[in-house]
Amino acid sequence: WEHITRLPSPHCLGSAVCVGPQLVVTGGVCGSRYTSAVDVFHFVTGQWSCLPNLKTKRCLHGSLALDSHQILVFGGTCPGGAPESCAVERMDLNQPENWEQFMTMPLLASSLAL
Repeated sequence: WEHITRLPSPHCLGSAVCVGPQLVVTGGVCGSRYTSAVDVFHFVTGQWSCLPNLKTKRCLHGSLALDSHQILVFGGTCPGGAPESCAVERMDLNQPENWEQFMTMPLLASSLAL
């Protein structure tokens, strides 16, 4: 194992997915605070950068690489009385201006893993 630089923001119970030469880490909690933060580790440079926040703060969610530049973030547990989320968000890492609401899952789901 090798130590790398620290995550720019906390992502306890968040989700991570490899997309090409990058690791994208989304959401999670810090103490009792949910986060929508998105951080990317670039394997080539060994550095972290930040992407726009998710539209929905969440933890215990799933993430999936659609191809070499698009990712989905889905489901999870959300703050504010909504125990789980049906929301699915998508980002194109070639045009990372913001997340788009991609679709809604037919069932509430959390504690997801692929």
